[in-house]
Amino acid sequence: MVLTAHGLTLALRDTPFGPLVAPQTGELRPLELILNQAATGDFPELADALARGTEAGTPYYLIRRPDPRDDVAAARERWRERTGGELGDDAYVLAVDFYDERPMIPRAVLRDLLDELRRRRADAPKPPGPWLFRPDPMADEPAPGEGEWLRQLEREAAELDALDAVAAAPVATAEAIVTTLVQRRNLLVELDAAGILIDGFAEQKAAWLDRWGLVVLATYARAAEALHRYFRSAERRQYVPGAGPERILGATVSIDWFRRRQPAPVGVTPFAWCAHAERELRDAGTLDGGIGGIFSRVGSEWWLVHWRRDDGKTPAVASAARERPTPNGPLG
Repeated sequence: MVLTAHGLTLALRDTPFGPLVAPQTGELRPLELILNQAATGDFPELADALARGTEAGTPYYLIRRPDPRDDVAAARERWRERTGGELGDDAYVLAVDFYDERPMIPRAVLRDLLDELRRRRADAPKPPGPWLFRPDPMADEPAPGEGEWLRQLEREAAELDALDAVAAAPVATAEAIVTTLVQRRNLLVELDAAGILIDGFAEQKAAWLDRWGLVVLATYARAAEALHRYFRSAERRQYVPGAGPERILGATVSIDWFRRRQPAPVGVTPFAWCAHAERELRDAGTLDGGIGGIFSRVGSEWWLVHWRRDDGKTPAVASAARERPTPNGPLG
């Protein structure tokens, strides 16, 4: 399987979503990367730039017109040897930061290669969905109709938020609290199965959820991205030695800590505050019940750190509230 235009032939490789340019060597490596990025939607500016004859790029690669730095005569000779044709005066330099090669390619060749590659990918049979909202995403965009089955999940997430408000009231019954804990666990299991809690593709998932009007699920996607960054943070390692990436379901920090955007004490960064609360929870020893609170002194203030068992088993810090002042100094 190959792609050919104006005497230039590139081998292709098959993928679940259609062909892409196979790994190339030498000065064709930038061409491989740029064509594949454009064909998969990661460099959408390329097609428009080629149509207008303008330049385009990203922080890592670009197509530009030749300038005095370029050895155009040598590029013409290499193109003639490779294809038997002429480079012409309407050409682009392909530059990729991490490649030394800077090939010069005629605009017509780039345009025809990209058009044919996109056509073949559009015609290729696609795997059944879901593509994006799954534990192991296959693509950075959803399958047709993928948003429809998420609407029930959106309703469940909105219902849980309403139950949370009831369970948080001072007169909340034990039944309301237990019901909320059970429904939260069930929702988080479903969110995990839908890939909303995984580490990766957060920007794409949140953007599609916004587009579909699934506003509550979008808050979970953005909070999951923040929580995964916290798991990997230096602030967390200062308080929780050996800490690193982990799954959200079963963690000692609730996704709601970031979804509800907890206030932090003055002079304490959000990640350091979360790590301090997590450390307090880990040092608290055996905890009884499904929910509870731990008093923590931070500077001249007392804070009440609320915890609950999001997965039905593991205590996780969920929120914090300022209580009363104390006489001492920095974060304890």
